[in-house]
Amino acid sequence: MNPRSLILASIVGVGAVGFSMHGQGGGVLYTPLQLAFGVPFHVAAVQSLWLTILTALSAVLLFRKQQQVDWKLSVVLESSSFLGAFGSGYFARLFSSTTLSIGLAALLVASGVVMLADLSPRAASSGRRSRLEWVRFRAGETYRIHLGKGLPLSFLIGIMSGLTGAAGGFLKIPMLVRLFGVPIRVAFGSSAFMVSLTAAGGLLGHVATGAVQWHHPLLLGAFVLVGSQIGPRIALRSKPETMRKRFSAYLFAIALLVLGTLWFSPAAIKPVG
Repeated sequence: MNPRSLILASIVGVGAVGFSMHGQGGGVLYTPLQLAFGVPFHVAAVQSLWLTILTALSAVLLFRKQQQVDWKLSVVLESSSFLGAFGSGYFARLFSSTTLSIGLAALLVASGVVMLADLSPRAASSGRRSRLEWVRFRAGETYRIHLGKGLPLSFLIGIMSGLTGAAGGFLKIPMLVRLFGVPIRVAFGSSAFMVSLTAAGGLLGHVATGAVQWHHPLLLGAFVLVGSQIGPRIALRSKPETMRKRFSAYLFAIALLVLGTLWFSPAAIKPVG
């Protein structure tokens, strides 16, 4: 174990604290962070999916205790995301690292803008119910999921996940809260479970290519598990409004990190194999 790997693991562990408290897997940080430490993009993307699974599942254990996970909703939407992630994970190596880095940065900026918007859950519509609407009840509130919108959007989020190693939690939260009126704490808990499944689909897609490489997965995983047990505990005692604004700023900072690694790090632009 060299000092650089230990420093990388420490930073990853700190990042897991912030992302797990917001129901995120952390892939949007893990990928560019590894690039900054010289890990090739496709290796970083694969390993980010692995770390995302650990972060999200660890956080789910704590959100579950507070009844903040809508299990049925998560499974239904993730059936779509999983397929998208598996397919794009299998074909990810056909895209250049430069293209994937720029695409990830653009998604981060767009998500940060959305997170700055008012994320107060919408009141459930009292109009005529569509056949594709699924009425859910959690945390004392009723909300409606329009599967005609949710399933295609989840599929697209899955595609992005498999390509970049980011499980798309930063996209799932705005979708759940703004589009479907899911209470924000339920959205955090459900997103944590959802991104673990999305990341698993992407990881399996990469594994199916038979060309997966690793960079200290056990060391990084250990630090992630510790950090992701701290984050949800903070979240359950924090105000959603404060968390939302801070997370939005975090997304902008990570977008700059992605672009910075693309410019300064040879690993970000050098294809693997």
